[in-house]
Amino acid sequence: MGAPNSSSYVLALLGPFHPRESTPLLRGITGALFGGTFAAAFFPRLWRAEVFLEEEGSSQEASGSSVG
Repeated sequence: MGAPNSSSYVLALLGPFHPRESTPLLRGITGALFGGTFAAAFFPRLWRAEVFLEEEGSSQEASGSSVG
């Protein structure tokens, strides 16, 4: 029993919750939803940051300034 499962036993002491093990199907569904949501939120921001950094580099090259 890992930490996430032990927290369900603590919740059972506090209220009408019943500790149970999740099925592999439920774990797969929640993992896919979490991963898809994370990718949908993170990757566009990463791409925008990459484009911004490329534009910064090209503007510095055009102005003739060098770093380092």
